[in-house]
Amino acid sequence: MQSSSSEFINVTNSWASASGCFLGLAETGQLMAVSKTIQNRANTAKKLAEVEAQLVACNNPVRLAELLIFCSTAKRDFKSRLRALVTNLEARKGRLLAELSKIDERLDKEHLDLGWAVDPAPMISLVPRIVRKSAPHVVERNAVIDEHLDLSDREICHLLDRNFVRDGYGCCDHLPERWVRDCRVDTFIGAYNHPQCRGRVHKLISVRRRLQRYPSAGVS
Repeated sequence: MQSSSSEFINVTNSWASASGCFLGLAETGQLMAVSKTIQNRANTAKKLAEVEAQLVACNNPVRLAELLIFCSTAKRDFKSRLRALVTNLEARKGRLLAELSKIDERLDKEHLDLGWAVDPAPMISLVPRIVRKSAPHVVERNAVIDEHLDLSDREICHLLDRNFVRDGYGCCDHLPERWVRDCRVDTFIGAYNHPQCRGRVHKLISVRRRLQRYPSAGVS
């Protein structure tokens, strides 16, 4: 019995699988050109699916009622608007179908023998995402602020200094570098008392307050 790793290699090198097709194209130097064509097809198919969904909506009573209310509010003729919408959608559908047909002809020449389907469900990407992560000192600073958002900005600055000032050397990394560079401050209370820096202190704390009220607006 073959091991799971050898079975995986056999499958991916088979022309019956998508990965096998891509490996073969990579060997012949055609992969980039074909990949761009496949991506173009996917984008075109997505546009076609959206157009077809709009055409379906043109026969949906709920959507038609929404359009009627919109036309009434905007003082537009409902019948003319609906006819023009359907005509435009049908024309777009025809153009997209013709474009898909040309793309498929180009792909057929590569003998890929791959099935094409538009799946409305999200697909996991093979392209790695770049995820921004806050530096540890920023996380620590935000944690102190978040725990005391009921206090005034001045009181929060005192708390930040008590947590992060070390032996009179200032806040180090916990104090934003631009504040230190532009305003030459070395403590949060010093930044609060600085006429040009107080607005930055207020913005920093107000952002944390907003994120507490609306968590989906951002991340810590």
